[in-house]
Amino acid sequence: MHLIRCVGAIAVLLALGATLSGRTGEVERTVFPMATRWSVDVAGAPATAPVSDDRQVYLALAGGGIVAHGLTDGAQRWRRDGLTADQPLATDGTDVFVAAAHAIHALRAADGRDAWQHPDITPTAPLLAAAGWVFAATADGVVALRARDGSLVWRREAGDVRERPALEGDRLYLSRTDGNIVALRVDSGAPVWQQKLGGAPGGVYATADRVYAGAADKYFYCLDAATGQIEWESRVGATFQGAPAGDAMHVYFTALDNTIRALDRGNGAVRWWKPLADRPATGPIVVGITVLVPAAGAELWSFDTRSGQSTGTVPIPPQLAVPPALTNQGKAGLLVFAITGNLSNQWKLTLVETAGDPPLEPLPAIPGWPPLIAGPSRAPLTALPGEVHDIGTPPLGGRVWVVPLSALPGVSRPPGR
Repeated sequence: MHLIRCVGAIAVLLALGATLSGRTGEVERTVFPMATRWSVDVAGAPATAPVSDDRQVYLALAGGGIVAHGLTDGAQRWRRDGLTADQPLATDGTDVFVAAAHAIHALRAADGRDAWQHPDITPTAPLLAAAGWVFAATADGVVALRARDGSLVWRREAGDVRERPALEGDRLYLSRTDGNIVALRVDSGAPVWQQKLGGAPGGVYATADRVYAGAADKYFYCLDAATGQIEWESRVGATFQGAPAGDAMHVYFTALDNTIRALDRGNGAVRWWKPLADRPATGPIVVGITVLVPAAGAELWSFDTRSGQSTGTVPIPPQLAVPPALTNQGKAGLLVFAITGNLSNQWKLTLVETAGDPPLEPLPAIPGWPPLIAGPSRAPLTALPGEVHDIGTPPLGGRVWVVPLSALPGVSRPPGR
């Protein structure tokens, strides 16, 4: 970060290559540039897309077996045979959860050994592992287990569920095939509300105050999280693909008319929509100021969340076996795991990640001084008086926030200056 000296003032160059959020002290970066970290052979074709934590990536093999590879170099850390996953894996960083042979198996992430097993559960949707819980949706409801030991906390008959449940705060949300979205209490499974939509809902995106889902009637719905009442609905006219995603301003979803749309979270107004060059493989994911959409082919499209402007594509190897798995690393960027194969039954796992220098951080807090940062609009958020000036171009210049020295607590103007 460059400091530009001015007579009687201090000028702080705003962080370049990153966007400072509207919340004090937070920096959001784009996912670019991206580069391949490693590409390694794997033991066979995948059954589902991989999942990862902050140390390893885990694969379920179509021929049976669960394999863990290290994030640093891609080397195989362990393999557990004898399990054929019926649903995508889930992990909480401590254990890896596998739905196989009418049971839920927890394998230790460190070595793949058994942590626990709970029998007589046949999930009909991907498992959800979060906040110390493991939730398994079934053909007649949902089961809640404690992640640490597999003990059954509650089982609730709630109808046929084929989508991964969504967890937000003290609520668990289920999409039922009969067209209802159901809200349950996390601690007990007690019903809070259910709301009938015009068709079977897909995956749910939930926030503290609203619940969003596309339905089979080709409408996109927003429900009040407290009551389940429909706040607004938007006619799309196409089948939805995957679960929605969102940020503080928008909710995003993909559809099989080969589009991605961004709607205002509050009122459903269309803020932007963009055509896609191919069929989307899943729903979108939001990473900082970028929303990404995996394609059915070997592409991953990215768009600016605010304008919808294309920000490029992520380089993914061709001949994908399953859609790429995306992991949001926050300030560190994005991890993309791609599994590819060929007619010779040779399979590779490739990690593509955000590369380059990390984003510049805001100035450290100085006791008695307000933070000196700016938001996405580049409007200063500090209470200090000052002005924004453009001085030259990066890297030697840039946009600066000029603050009079007299405005800084405890700082006086030097005599004769």
